Formats: sequence, C-alpha cells, structure tokens
Amino acid sequence: MQRRRITSNTATALTVSPNWSTTPVAGWTYTIAGPDFQFDTRWNYTDAPFVKKRFRFFNLSGLSVNSNTPVLVQLFLDTKITLVIKSFTLLLSAASATWNGSQWDQSQWGGATGVFSNRKRIAKTGLSWRVRLSNRTPDQDVEIHMVGMSTELLSEYLN
Repeated sequence: MQRRRITSNTATALTVSPNWSTTPVAGWTYTIAGPDFQFDTRWNYTDAPFVKKRFRFFNLSGLSVNSNTPVLVQLFLDTKITLVIKSFTLLLSAASATWNGSQWDQSQWGGATGVFSNRKRIAKTGLSWRVRLSNRTPDQDVEIHMVGMSTELLSEYLN
C-alpha cells in the first residue's frame, strides 16, 4: 500500500507527492479519498512483560452509522512497529447505531442494543502486541469501544 497526496490534476492524470516508490500499473486498485484515519494502541504486555504468550483471539467492539463499514486491523508483535505480522478487515455494523435527523444533539450511538463485536483468530506467540486500526472508507464514521487480545501465558521452559 502506498499513500500519496495529490498535488495537481488534469482530466487524465494525477501528480502526487512524494513520487511513487513503485509506479502503479493496470490492475491495481486505487482509492481517492479524504484523510486516512489510523489509530495505534499502546504496546500490551498483559501484566507479564517478560513471559512469552500465545495470542489467541483479537476482539474489537464498536459501532458505525453506516452499514458494514470495514476497519483494517494490522497486528504488530514484540515492539517491531515496522513489521506487520497479520492484517485483516473487520466489519462494523450499523444495526445498533442510529441518527435521528440531521441534528447532532439528537444522534444516538448504540443505545440499549449494545455494540457490534468482532473476533479474529490470531494464533501467534510473542511478548507484546499492538494493533493499528484504519478506516479508509470516505464518509463512513466508526466509533471504537474496546480492543483486546485473549492470551495464554506459556511455560517458562518454552521461552
């Protein structure tokens, strides 16, 4: 994935900055949109910073005012922020988030119905984890309530 700022355009060409590291060719997928929202969690050690763990499932709870808004999740392990270990997309549903007209003071996020929860199998081991959540879809708001990882401490003999 490459993100670039459009600095000028004509009817048939875009000029971007900085230049492409790999020039796009036919067959590539392009998205021209507003700012790419990203949120990084802190590094999580689950109260055992020096013990190796089995990361079993990633959990995400949140809402969207739009139907099935995709949220890209990138997983990093062991304080290596430049190495994406796993990348996947989870959908946030609009089933529990509603807007009441066009007035902001009358909007309702969630209400009594709760939030939409996702769970994704991770099946990796390490000392710490961190995720980056990205919403790249224009005009589709999301509200993230919780992120978490179910973990299992491994024996000291396996470290």
